[in-house]
Amino acid sequence: MILSNCGGKIMVKMTIDLDKLKELRLKAEMTREEFARSVGQGCKEITVYRWETGKTKRPLPIYLRSLEIFYKNMGTY
Repeated sequence: MILSNCGGKIMVKMTIDLDKLKELRLKAEMTREEFARSVGQGCKEITVYRWETGKTKRPLPIYLRSLEIFYKNMGTY
């Protein structure tokens, strides 16, 4: 979790642990394609593959909210 001061307001940003993504996706019984569709915003199967294999270290900001919701629903937040 990251705290930052934005115009006098404290903003909380959750950090996404991509090392757990494949484990959680499989626990949810989702293929990479299904997971990508659930993330939305034009997310593709190859993007999920890159996250799971460490080829991409940080998701684009447009994906963060969907990933946070998924992790929360899977009980990791």
